[in-house]
Amino acid sequence: MNNRALSSRFIPNMHVLVFILLVTLLVLLGSDPAEAFQEHGAREGMYIHLLGHVCFAISMAGLWYGIRQSRLGQIRSWRYMAAGALLLVLWNVMTFSGHVLSHFFLNKASDNLHNGITMVWKLLKLDNIVCLTAMLCFYAGLRKMLDAGSTEET
Repeated sequence: MNNRALSSRFIPNMHVLVFILLVTLLVLLGSDPAEAFQEHGAREGMYIHLLGHVCFAISMAGLWYGIRQSRLGQIRSWRYMAAGALLLVLWNVMTFSGHVLSHFFLNKASDNLHNGITMVWKLLKLDNIVCLTAMLCFYAGLRKMLDAGSTEET
């Protein structure tokens, strides 16, 4: 196959590229900013949201423990999955703590305490880095499973 045929096979039509560029610009320019930390209005909603974080953390801890205690813990792809589950436990702890600081302490703290709480809260806002790393671990585990196919050696 010559280079021209190869390049035309993998490079989309110019109209498609222009359309994708225009749609991307419209989405980026027409959207509102998205905040990583949502504020929850009423206390009842916050309690249920925090309970959701606790339940999710417990389930991810159970997944991690189950993988580590079974023979799956000896397989590399499942070790990636276990690492992702453990990172999601950490993510839940960080997010739970950030919600509690924001909702219950940040508005009521004195000036000296407020500065310390604000600094910790800003560090906890970086929880998406932990969540992204967990997703990459899950992806790596699934990719390893896919690469191995149906063989036992993953």
